[in-house]
Amino acid sequence: MSNKILLLILSLLAVTTLAIFLIVVIPEKVIQKQEIEAVPTKLESPPISFIDPIRGNPNANITIIEYGDFDCPLCKTVESELQAVIAESPNKRRLIWKDAPNVGAHPNSFVAAMAARCAQDQGYFWDMHDKMLELGSSLTADGIKNTAKQIGLDVGIFDNCMSSEVTRPVVQHTLDEAIALDLTGTPTIFINGNLYSGALTREAITFVIDAL
Repeated sequence: MSNKILLLILSLLAVTTLAIFLIVVIPEKVIQKQEIEAVPTKLESPPISFIDPIRGNPNANITIIEYGDFDCPLCKTVESELQAVIAESPNKRRLIWKDAPNVGAHPNSFVAAMAARCAQDQGYFWDMHDKMLELGSSLTADGIKNTAKQIGLDVGIFDNCMSSEVTRPVVQHTLDEAIALDLTGTPTIFINGNLYSGALTREAITFVIDAL
């Protein structure tokens, strides 16, 4: 009887060890972070990758890409227009944000972009995005941290993310895209890969989309 009990215990231990391996070890090896591809020195149209936050239907046929700066007054103004464009047809349209911080004009813009990406790691990119655009020139370190608290981020995780600067390469990546595209200001908008040069209003953008 004692041998049977010992065998049962050993069997249970073996099953438990296997379960831990399947649940913990394998996912760590299989689900690894994807590497960000290097940005070419010259781009004709903006690339789309796993780092890009999407508002609307991820599989939509119409893609609006905005290269923006959280401390850019015009980016704040156009935000409501872009949200209205997506809201008109959320299943057929999507909005992708790309960071293009102009630290020469807006010293806090790069740090703000890093903060939004830290929020993205917790699934709150667009919440942080919207709040920081509202803050505009008030994007101080304290203002950014208070915003993180307001939207419900785990502040400890957020602080570690910011102090480690783990999101810096992500922001730099999309900024490098903007440079490779020869962009000269924000916001710059592309619709299905084509540079949009019309008025930054819901009506004007929708007109172009409807003509596609």
